[in-house]
Amino acid sequence: MTLIAFIVVLGVLVIVHEWGHFQMARWCGVRVETFSIGFGPQLYATERGGTVYRVAAIPLGGYVKMAGDEPDSEERNAPDAFYSQPLYKRAAIVLAGPVMNLILAFALAPLIYLVGVPEPVYLDEPATIGWVTEAAPATVFEPGDRILAIDGRPIQTWRDLQAQLALASGEAHVLIDRGGVQVEQTVTIDKTGAMAGWFLPPMPPVIEQVIGGSAAEAAGLQPGDLLVSIGGQSISHWMQISQLLAEIGEQPVPITIQRDGQQIELTITPRKGDDGRVLLGIARREESRVHRYPAAEAVGRGFGRVAELTGLTFQVLERLFTGRLGLEALGGPLMIAQGAGDAARQGAGALLTFMIFISIQLGILNLLPIPVLDGGHLLLMAIEAGIRRPLPEKLVVAVQYTGFAFLLGLILYVTRNDIMRMWGDKIGKLLGGS
Repeated sequence: MTLIAFIVVLGVLVIVHEWGHFQMARWCGVRVETFSIGFGPQLYATERGGTVYRVAAIPLGGYVKMAGDEPDSEERNAPDAFYSQPLYKRAAIVLAGPVMNLILAFALAPLIYLVGVPEPVYLDEPATIGWVTEAAPATVFEPGDRILAIDGRPIQTWRDLQAQLALASGEAHVLIDRGGVQVEQTVTIDKTGAMAGWFLPPMPPVIEQVIGGSAAEAAGLQPGDLLVSIGGQSISHWMQISQLLAEIGEQPVPITIQRDGQQIELTITPRKGDDGRVLLGIARREESRVHRYPAAEAVGRGFGRVAELTGLTFQVLERLFTGRLGLEALGGPLMIAQGAGDAARQGAGALLTFMIFISIQLGILNLLPIPVLDGGHLLLMAIEAGIRRPLPEKLVVAVQYTGFAFLLGLILYVTRNDIMRMWGDKIGKLLGGS
């Protein structure tokens, strides 16, 4: 599922992006030699109208090869070559790819609100902390705290909080309502934006699923049961279960549940899973709801969502460039693949939302003034316009190679980030020999 979703999402975004370059090139009278989806060994190709359309083995992008599109190309002076075109036409061809990604985002966004996206109910509830993780600074947050503001920005709901946590880094001032008294806490957040993992919303310990053959099934637990206590210790949050089980181990223990308004006493013997953790064999119920809207309202909400995600992308870039957010926070192709798979499992609405967000990022990031990216080409064209003459071919080639090396290094770095996020604990245990 993850691989298929990744290929579909990236494939659609790459096709749309490259189609923008391709179509604008044809409108400007530039001959397109190759339209490729993917890189590397060719899997399929067909020739039509003088253009070779190909699908390649590595689905991490694509390209449009135009006649005379290299600074040192022998064809650069041909009438239908890229470099023989006026500056405004070349700029339009380069700009068309990112613009198409942004147009795609606006075109898809209303569909989210027509199809509907299942979302956790808690997102629209007050940002009251249900559980504080071990990663949080000691004594700063407590279960029951309601977060009112971060750095002066009001927080009404968990949705607001999540948007702010994605950007939080450095020193942050958090205003909290604790038992009716407002308390301001100052916390230092590393450049990975780690505050997002410090606390969780309320999660009532209601069972959604009982795994076949598990300790829970043997004890008689059923979907819909509310866990009241384990081993005499009361439970109010789902995260308490794993904490208590780690202390109890694999020994019989009394458990109290609430079923159909009545409390029932049972005995359960937890078992170790394949990863060594002590488990009951249950899955949590998460309350969610699906909102669907009329067409006119869906368009308005969709456009608003694109504007919101675009603003979030620019805020992240601003924090990266100012050093308030470190490169450690960036994700690469593996995280995109994981995100696509998770979204696909949640349904069409979630997958559309994910695709829109990545399309916006692809459009904006491609406009950064980094050589090899579309923004780098536009920067060189701006310099050419400023000095009123073409840049030296050797200089352009050298700049492009430098940009390519930088981009390759960045891709390797963010892929390393992905690996450490996804498998860092296992790698650490393997290297540590434990």
